[in-house]
Amino acid sequence: AALSSAVGNTSGVDLTTGIGLASDLGSGSVHIFSRQTSDLFTLDTTTAGTTLVGNISGAGSVNSICENVDLCNLVTEYGAGCAGAGGFVPSLAFNGCPAPSATVSVDIAGGVGGAMAAILLGTGMGSTPLGSGCDLLLSGVSPVAIVVPLGGAGNGNGSVSLPATLPATLPSGSFTLQAFCGDGTTGLGFSVTNGVQVTLP
Repeated sequence: AALSSAVGNTSGVDLTTGIGLASDLGSGSVHIFSRQTSDLFTLDTTTAGTTLVGNISGAGSVNSICENVDLCNLVTEYGAGCAGAGGFVPSLAFNGCPAPSATVSVDIAGGVGGAMAAILLGTGMGSTPLGSGCDLLLSGVSPVAIVVPLGGAGNGNGSVSLPATLPATLPSGSFTLQAFCGDGTTGLGFSVTNGVQVTLP
């Protein structure tokens, strides 16, 4: 069973439009990102006190932070998804840093609960209109897709997390990802996520 305990009331963080929590893969500390102000804070998990690290202007979210910041800059979300049932736009994220032996995950959120989703892989970014306001954001698309069911129930509640441990030896290069989420309410029969580019060091 999951256990939790309150340690205090976090102050100084603007919660108006939500926050993002990020673990530091180098030190194990926790960070809070305010979506309203784009300020990044370190969090003392014993007292709930926060310390401002700085402002990340233009960022929409923070998933993870590496001891080596350059590694984390190797994951880029780009483009825009298109809405499905209920007006929800599904999202795709690559959480973790693409470093040798690192633990990462590919996460889909915002789809229709119980629907199937296909993750496509490409060799680069692209922008090909598919109709209904949706775009294929990949180039050099692989013929092999990863097909998974979304958990949850209802519009916008479909999600899945696919964890993996990267090999100790990684080839240099980059690849792109985009997910297509089954949705019978759209003209295409699916909605799509943003794209993600991952560069291997």
